[in-house]
Amino acid sequence: EIDFFCLHGRMIYHIYKNMDYLEDAYLIENNREIRTAAKKMFQMMLNAKGRLTSIGAFKKFLREDTEGVSIEESLRKNNLTPSELYKALERKHIMLRDYFSTGIGLKLQFIDSQIAEAILKHFTLKKIPCLCIHDSFIVEKKYADELATVMKRKYKEIVGFEGILKNY
Repeated sequence: EIDFFCLHGRMIYHIYKNMDYLEDAYLIENNREIRTAAKKMFQMMLNAKGRLTSIGAFKKFLREDTEGVSIEESLRKNNLTPSELYKALERKHIMLRDYFSTGIGLKLQFIDSQIAEAILKHFTLKKIPCLCIHDSFIVEKKYADELATVMKRKYKEIVGFEGILKNY
């Protein structure tokens, strides 16, 4: 299994700022403990319309998702509220502030789907089974190098920048 590293966190810089972003978009002040919370909030900030809606969606996630329990605990340990987490991500990604809470995530999801379609089409034409799970792809181990090459190539063809892969 190979997946794209910080797919939407990097893609928004590539497409809307025409700049390569190489950092971990979800890591705030090198605090790995809150990375999962930051990743979830970042997704809400891209997909929801309005700051309060983004924070509300994050709070709803914490209430309804069993994964949210550990996320909520990591926030509590670090004395962070959802609103403070939102602000921390705004500070980290100051160049993206105009895009947050605008619903731009739908456009990123569409581009993400074009990349996935191109990767799946490549393997389908070769009659090689390939399973797509969000921004991750699974092939038989003997095709791992080919998968990595195709993922990077299709990302670059569609977005114009080099895709970074994780688990490879």
